[in-house]
Amino acid sequence: CPTRELALQVADHAKRIGKYITSLRVATIVGGMSAEKQQRQLSLAPTLIVATPGRLAELAESDEEGLQKSLNNIKYLVIDEADRMMLDKKGKFPDLESILRHVGKDRRTFLFSATLSTEKLKQAFSTLKKRLGIVKPFEIHVKASLQLDEYKVLSIDQASKDKWMITMLNNKDFSKEKAIVFVNSIEAVRRLHVILSLFITDRPVCPLHAQMQQRQRLKYLDRFKNASDGAILVCSDVASRGLDIPSVKMVIQAEVPTTIDIYRHRVGRTARAGSSGTAYLLLNPKEALCLKTHDDPAVKALFKLPDHSSPSDNVDLDHALPIAYEIENLIYRNRLNEKQSRLESKAEVNIEDEQESLQAQMANKKIAALKNQIKRIKFN
Repeated sequence: CPTRELALQVADHAKRIGKYITSLRVATIVGGMSAEKQQRQLSLAPTLIVATPGRLAELAESDEEGLQKSLNNIKYLVIDEADRMMLDKKGKFPDLESILRHVGKDRRTFLFSATLSTEKLKQAFSTLKKRLGIVKPFEIHVKASLQLDEYKVLSIDQASKDKWMITMLNNKDFSKEKAIVFVNSIEAVRRLHVILSLFITDRPVCPLHAQMQQRQRLKYLDRFKNASDGAILVCSDVASRGLDIPSVKMVIQAEVPTTIDIYRHRVGRTARAGSSGTAYLLLNPKEALCLKTHDDPAVKALFKLPDHSSPSDNVDLDHALPIAYEIENLIYRNRLNEKQSRLESKAEVNIEDEQESLQAQMANKKIAALKNQIKRIKFN
């Protein structure tokens, strides 16, 4: 699996399905967790290994003879999200090459993908044949009946996008439904998490991105999954593939994804297993022009999505949003200062350390005061 979250989900499902099979032993091998503990799991000759490429390659390249023997005896190799794992032109998964060197040749190989078209598979077959040793490939297509409504939202700038999201997510018709908001970068996740948290205070707003410690990632993902209603997940594409989270009724793409496949994976987080869902693509003028003039017909088709009207003007929100931006900027600067302090940490506390501590205290007091201003605007 390409991500830790997806690997943990697959392992959890496997354990649930196989709980009555006494001989089934599942080993979950992902980064961000104890490598020593995972080595012990592998030494017990598990029936099923669910792994991300990086950690499994790291362990496979070690001197653990038992692990290499186990990999050599594998009879079934399953590569989920095969379009990203095997055909990524940027070569994001070179660790997979290491794993393939250790996996036995006498095996069956299964590739799963929601976006790997027949045409793409034909184009890539020579690569797959060379890398995986596939001799007689055959395809199985599973058709899904989607109840998905897709819209585009034309916005003049970032503030317009923010106002639309705040208004939509506070709308009484949607406030009881889970929603996922996708952006393209870690800094955008941090920024938007702060902004939405200031205006949505009656339910969880959870961030998720690749630079979080694994414990944090699991904590926020579990909080989102287990929320009774109305939770919001603000995330990068670490959550776009494969995650099966019940009751997600809305997906908002606050930034245009870099590829059409990423778009499809993002909207695939809703309208799952026969349920209905709605997806919104937010566009500023530059993004809209890029879609409209794109060479790929599939990308150009996104510009032809039905329009979703922008919410009516809200004077209180117009007054509160600049304050929210000031709070976010203070939090951002605090984070940079803390990072710099850790890099330059010294054993002794000196005058500069005291000054930095005082600056942080003053910034936190200002943030608290600004938050109170937003509360007074919102509830007057």
